[in-house]
This record gives sequence, structure tokens and C-alpha cells, in this order.
Amino acid sequence: MKRLFALTALVSLAASLAACTGPGSGITGNDTGGIIPYPLVASQGDGSRNADRAVARAMADGHCAGYDKRAVNLNIRRQYGEYVSFDCSWR
Repeated sequence: MKRLFALTALVSLAASLAACTGPGSGITGNDTGGIIPYPLVASQGDGSRNADRAVARAMADGHCAGYDKRAVNLNIRRQYGEYVSFDCSWR
């Protein structure tokens, strides 16, 4: 019985620590929207505003397509360490 309790406590601790890790190195989100690290977007474009917007739009649309939705409200903050945020909306 003590082993079962210890195992349950360990699994619970691991789950709560996993929830505290924060966003990863790629797209982080769910069916309502998400964020993309700006350095990831900038590394795939040529540095211009139009290229950044096109890359971010393609990445966000790819994420939302998994939920049969499309990306809307794309917000790009062009600074290192910032994020591109987006919402997913029904088609």
C-alpha cells in the first residue's frame, strides 16, 4: 500500500512539474490559438516585414489546420525574445 501511495505521489509531482515548463522551442498552443517564438520566424525569412508575416502566417495556419480551423489575429512583435501570437477560428 505504501508503494502505491508513493508511486501515485511521484506521478502527480511529475505531472505538475511538466505543467510549469512553459513554452517550448517551437509552436506552443491548442485549438484556440498559440504562440511562436519570433527568432524561429526570423530564422526562416529574409528579415523583411512581409517575409516575417508570410512565414508566421504559414506556421500558424499549419498549426490551426490540425484542428480544422484557420489562423486569425496574427500579432508579430519583431524583437528577439518576443513571440508571434495567433488565434484559431472555424472556417
